Parts: sequence; structure tokens; C-alpha cells
Amino acid sequence: MKPFTTLQIHPIMKNSFILFLLCLSTSLSAQKIELIQGIHVNKFIGTYNNPSYQNSFTPHSGYNIRFAYESPKTKKMSWRLAIGYQKYSSDFRTGDGGHGGGFYVQAKIDKSVVSFIIYPLNLTFWDKLNINLGFAFSTTISNSYDGVRTHWTLTEPSTTDDLHDLYETYNSFGHFGLTGRLAYDFKLSSKMTLSPQYAYYYGISSEFQQFPSDARTMRHYYCVGIGWKL
Repeated sequence: MKPFTTLQIHPIMKNSFILFLLCLSTSLSAQKIELIQGIHVNKFIGTYNNPSYQNSFTPHSGYNIRFAYESPKTKKMSWRLAIGYQKYSSDFRTGDGGHGGGFYVQAKIDKSVVSFIIYPLNLTFWDKLNINLGFAFSTTISNSYDGVRTHWTLTEPSTTDDLHDLYETYNSFGHFGLTGRLAYDFKLSSKMTLSPQYAYYYGISSEFQQFPSDARTMRHYYCVGIGWKL
């Protein structure tokens, strides 16, 4: 397996992180911060519009941690920012071809990313149930891939090549997607809450630079957050 590639910071991610810090420093009253930890289930999805295209993506579980900031409510509305780390992986087999021949790629992918999440739409019911909708930018800080590409025809023996021999890079380093969050707050004190929560992420941009370059990711998050009012 090729050693991990590290510290690939996307320019959008840098600017987003600066924005996050500025938001924390502008006003430190009537705010809420939250530390969130949990697991997620990741699965890649492919949408090649080709009848001969076939794919099989295996879901894997991973770990994530986030730090979130929620602004004071204005007319019962607020905005929410989060920055977090997550490690996810998957293995897959995808291929394309016809009756005379074709190819398939079989690989295992591991990634660690830092994500910046913006929730412009935030709804609160009964001062306990929170529904958040927004979008996320992610940048890869480490990744690895291991696999082969096999080409076959009816008239010749199949040939197999290691992905590292074919491609200098395989994974994409910047990602963008839509996300939603559902949480319920249990008050531990006047300033502290415990919040079981579920979140969903649907990737818009591709996870790979090579075939299957259409592949995106979707993740289900199952987490618990501890929040403090400042």
C-alpha cells in the first residue's frame, strides 16, 4: 500500500476556517458551543449514465468529532457553524465494458478529512428539537488507496495493473456536499445540554480523480453532543 498523502489543504477550506475563527471572536455573549462525537457509516455511490457500467460499493463505519458554534437567536432563528475531523473508508468493485471486452477496478480507500459545515437554515421546536440544513466543505489531510485495474477481451488473456503504477494520485482532495442534522436537547443545567443527534451528508463533488470519477459519498452520522451556553 502506498504511504499516506498528508496535508493537502484546499483554498476554500483555508478561507472557511478563517471565517469560523472570526465568527467566534465577534461576540461572545448569548452563544452556544458544542462538542460532538460519534460514529458514521460511509458508502460511495456512482451514477455513470451507461447501461454497461456496474458497481458494488461496500459501506464501512468510522469515527468523527466536531466543534460547533451557534449564534444567538433572532426572531427564533439562528445560524450554526461547525468544524470537524472524520476518518472514513470503503472498498468497491466497479467496471465498464461490452460483449467484446471491458475493464473493472477493485480497490480499498481510506481518507481522513477536515470539514467546515455551514447551517444557514436552523429551526427549533419546543426549545429542544433542532433541525439544521446546510452544506459542507471538506479537505483531505491524509489518504491511501490500494487496488488493481483489470482489462479483459474475448480474444486475449486479461491483464491486471496496480493502481499505483497507473496513477500518481487517485483520490480527490477537496469535497463539497449537502448536509442535514436532527438533534434533541436534554438540559443538564441552566447552561449545559446533552444532545443525541443524527446527521446526513450527501456529496455533490466526486471522491476520485480517476475511474469511477463520478463516485460520490453519502454518510449517516450517529452522535452525542455536549453543549454550553456562553
